Amino acid sequence: MLPPVSEPVVAVAQVKEGDRVLDWRGFDAATNRVGNALLAAGLAPGERVAVLAGSSMEMLLVLFGCGKAGLSVVPLNISITDAAVAGMLDDCGARAIVASGAHCARIDGLLATGRLPAGLLRIAIAAPATPAWRDFDAFLAGADPTRPPVRVSGAGECNIIYSSGTTALPKGIVHSQRCRAYWGMDMALA
Repeated sequence: MLPPVSEPVVAVAQVKEGDRVLDWRGFDAATNRVGNALLAAGLAPGERVAVLAGSSMEMLLVLFGCGKAGLSVVPLNISITDAAVAGMLDDCGARAIVASGAHCARIDGLLATGRLPAGLLRIAIAAPATPAWRDFDAFLAGADPTRPPVRVSGAGECNIIYSSGTTALPKGIVHSQRCRAYWGMDMALA
């Protein structure tokens, strides 16, 4: 027999940086805000959002929030060259980018040289906000915490993961929502 519990048990969804904790209900609301904010900014289901950021709670929220809004997320390795960043963003046709710290400056440099489209929506995680970049927290302020009004299909695009390019130019590998759901189930079973 289990001992009585004096406080409700809360299942932790993800812990980052010690004191930053989200339970599953908070994670659900936060990812809904991300999806709704991106849709409110003019992105449409099926469009692509690149992420150039180190591991953080915000990055995780973007990855899952995009899925809830039917957007395809394109996580980029932070150690790739600027030329590779420009090539991958061009190849995938990203409409928005979420970047952290010095990676915002990398994107600004690529935009200044004309290597990226000028209309790219830019969202900054833990970086100085400039007029060209929307601060992540400010971007989500006021966003609806309920599920985005989008029907996500199993055949819909979930994400694009780029190969390392060791044998040629990096190639984007497209994963469907169904593929990622099966992957998640496999990981849970393992």
